[in-house]
Amino acid sequence: MRHAITVTAAVWSVLRPLSQADRDRTLSDALTRGRTTALRVQVRDPQGQALAPCSQARARQLVNRGRAHWVRQHPPVIRLDPFMPAGEAP
Repeated sequence: MRHAITVTAAVWSVLRPLSQADRDRTLSDALTRGRTTALRVQVRDPQGQALAPCSQARARQLVNRGRAHWVRQHPPVIRLDPFMPAGEAP
């Protein structure tokens, strides 16, 4: 499937030498990748086990509230901090 999109001169200068098929594949991959993977953050429990991914906004909320910390920025991964009920000392 072909789409009509506008690209900057800098992007076009990179795409111009490619064949039409390679150009279409490159643009399709870039559009698909931006839509699916960039919006999710991997989440780990306090022991490091993988949990369901969350949105970038939710990850920022957890980090700002002190409930998680960043493990890596690229690819984005957060680890939840251990839960301690109020009044308990570590």
